[in-house]
Amino acid sequence: MGFVVVVGMDGSRLSELALEQAASLSAQHVGATIHVVSVVDGYDPMGRMEYAADRGALDLSRERAALDARLTAMRVSQPSLPELVPHVLAGPPAREIVRIAAHHEADLIIVGTHGRKGVERLMLGSVAAEILKIARCSVLAVREKSWKSDPGS
Repeated sequence: MGFVVVVGMDGSRLSELALEQAASLSAQHVGATIHVVSVVDGYDPMGRMEYAADRGALDLSRERAALDARLTAMRVSQPSLPELVPHVLAGPPAREIVRIAAHHEADLIIVGTHGRKGVERLMLGSVAAEILKIARCSVLAVREKSWKSDPGS
């Protein structure tokens, strides 16, 4: 089995950077596969799961079309890319990303992170932090490079 990478995609610039990083790292391995995971999260911060089946199917269908379009564009612009396998799921993002990684015995998970701190992180949570806690393989957290502010702040 070749090198297997799982990338979490949420449509943000950071997830695009994560996918670019996966493509770059995978290019160094013959027979690499990149599993691109987009998760539609039905989580309600008040603790209720109100994710209607019809709404969920519509969200998953839309998300699948967007992900397929993105991966097709990548394949056209970078024909030497390794195999790209799309996954569109519903549920808690960290759990679903790690589940796909475990199922495919991934060597690496790559996700974007905003690097939030303090109350903002407590309120919003962090998919990357949760993945770091539960993953059973290496995790690479990608963030935008910015040396414009004090690194200690």
